[in-house]
Amino acid sequence: MEDKKRILIIGAGVSGLTAIKSCLEEDLQPVCFERDNQLGGIWYYTEDLRPGQSSAAYKSIISNNSKETLCFSDFPFQKEDPALVTYDTITQYLVNYANHFGLGKYIYYNRNVVKVEMCKDYETTGQWDVSYVDGGSGDVTVETFDGIMVCSGGGFGKPYIHAISGLDKFKGITIHGNAYRQPAPFIGKKVIVVGSSHTAGDISCELGRNQCSKVYLCVRRPVMVMTRISLDGGWNPDMFLTQRLRQMLPAWFSNYKFNTFYSTATQESPGTMVNDEILYRIACNHVNVVPEIARITEKSVEFIDGRVIDDVDVIVFATGYEISYPIIDEALIFGE
Repeated sequence: MEDKKRILIIGAGVSGLTAIKSCLEEDLQPVCFERDNQLGGIWYYTEDLRPGQSSAAYKSIISNNSKETLCFSDFPFQKEDPALVTYDTITQYLVNYANHFGLGKYIYYNRNVVKVEMCKDYETTGQWDVSYVDGGSGDVTVETFDGIMVCSGGGFGKPYIHAISGLDKFKGITIHGNAYRQPAPFIGKKVIVVGSSHTAGDISCELGRNQCSKVYLCVRRPVMVMTRISLDGGWNPDMFLTQRLRQMLPAWFSNYKFNTFYSTATQESPGTMVNDEILYRIACNHVNVVPEIARITEKSVEFIDGRVIDDVDVIVFATGYEISYPIIDEALIFGE
């Protein structure tokens, strides 16, 4: 009998767990290396960024999707779980998922992959050499596999902060949204949050209701705010938005109202922010909306409309991530 092909799965988050399960279903031999001491990926919360971690959950994070559309089709959330789930509920769900399908025995924790490259005889074997560091010994080991599945969040590989004139001269605190955990360190401070998507909205609202001196939300384009709970019957909007029937409709039809409103109102395609609180915080002046930053000085921030905010203490960049796969020749993924 021919030996099963050994497939290395890098990362034991959402994608990694489903990859293990899929390999078993295809009669492959999965081996999963997880650099942390627990499965869960970005949903595994720790008070500080873990070594090498990029995208990370903050303590107050709530899923944008309802549990019905967030779960795997063959493993629903428990009935008693809330409609919208927190990071710890999701982490436990993933642990339960792994236990239910017997995936845990294929996961090796505290193994950090540092390099993936084709074997010298790749043209005939199709195999890969993988260098990894075992957290226990610290030694670098090289092992050969028949296939590689990178499930380590390369789409959120490197925090992105766009170039802004004078940023390097700023004397206050600058952090990326991935390093934000909770509001306590920012109480009493004047904070500017840069970004127009979900994380920027969540951080702005949390800081706005937690005794910050002042909170500004800096957006570069119009934003459509969507709530998690519909005012029409209390349904989660994603129960409609992700229906297969809607996805089969022609784009011009399903987006008619959306496009008509925004092309008339702004002449620009908007971003999307899922947030139940941001409009209220803006109305109460807990969060102040400002346009794109033009330049930064040691203590001040000037915007493209000429407005200047002095004595800024903190700038939080909730500006997304660059796609990055540093462990492998990216030409193999993206082409030359």
